[in-house]
Order: sequence, then C-alpha cells, then structure tokens
Amino acid sequence: MYHKGLTKGIILQNAIKIIEDTGIKGFTMKLLADTLGVKTASLYKHYDNLDALITEVGLYALNTQHTKMMQAIGRKERDEAVIALAQAYRKFAKKHHALYALIMEIPTSENEILQTAVSMVTEPVVKVLKTFSLEENRMKHLQRVFRAILHGFINQERAGYFTYFTVDIEESYNLAILVFLEGVHSAEKEHLTITGENTLPNADIDEDDE
Repeated sequence: MYHKGLTKGIILQNAIKIIEDTGIKGFTMKLLADTLGVKTASLYKHYDNLDALITEVGLYALNTQHTKMMQAIGRKERDEAVIALAQAYRKFAKKHHALYALIMEIPTSENEILQTAVSMVTEPVVKVLKTFSLEENRMKHLQRVFRAILHGFINQERAGYFTYFTVDIEESYNLAILVFLEGVHSAEKEHLTITGENTLPNADIDEDDE
C-alpha cells in the first residue's frame, strides 16, 4: 500500500489505530507492516525499534488526554471545573480504552521519556484543586483521591461490576464526584493539616486477612 510515501506520521497514525482496535499486548511491528502493506524492515527506517514507536504512541495518548481535560476545564473553577474534568476524564477513558490503559502502565514501565511526560495526567487535576482554598499537602492528597475515584470507577464499570443493581450508572458516577466535592469543601473549611487528625481509627483485623 505504502512504498515511497511511507512517513513517520503514517506509521504512527496506523499504529494508534491498531492499538485502539486490538489493544497494546498483541501489537507488533510485523502486524503494523502487514496492515500498511510494506516490509517490516521499512518501518525501521523511521523507528529504531518497537519501544521507540510505543513511546510516540504513549506521548500521543498523554497529549490527547491532557488536551481534552484542559479544554473541558477552560476558565471554569471550583465545583464546575471538578465536574467538567471528571466527565472529560471518563469520556476519554471509555472512548480510548487502549490508550488509557497504556497511560496507566507508564509509571511501572522503564520508559524514561514517558515517565517524564506522565505529569500531564496530574496537571489538570492540580490546576482545578488550586481554585479551592486548600492547604498544600491536603491538595496533594486530594488529587490522588480524585484520580483514584475516577480510575476505580472506570475499571469497575468496564469489568462489568455495575450490572448487579438496576440503579443508573451515570447517577452513581455523579454521586461519586459530589461526595468527593463534599470532602473538598470540608477540607477547605477546616484547613486540615497532615497530622494525626487524618489517620483512621484502628480496626481489628485478623493476621490472616493482612
């Protein structure tokens, strides 16, 4: 299909499409070459190896997610911004599941380029939380909590664990965000610091359960 017209852009676009359609695990340079109708060796004229290509795909995924989230936030602040960000985050994860999965694997990878760029995931969240009057450490904790809520909900939904009750999934997601906002408002009022006040009461747990 492609011969002299083969470019890095064409290779990257097709790699992204294949990964979005079939997932990252089954992706190979040979599969990509077969899709493009070229010899595998032709790909290595543009990318040194598979890792180099996956790095480009990862950067594309990070930039796309970051752009979608920042566009959703716009000039919004506080609750409105949190809600818009939560909606954009879930929409991206559902529409681009394979790319989202790739983003989630970056921290445990050995790819230094992607590990450096992964701060794009937290930047929009921090930007939104800074529109609240929060103590610095509490804000850092809350951005973790926010991302954990979104990621946990998305994973549970995709795995099919929300099919056991007839209540609306969208309402559940909205409730999760509203509960998070209640916590933010509480922290904002109390200006809690990271001290013993933030520890949970001891619970009796059998050693076998640990």
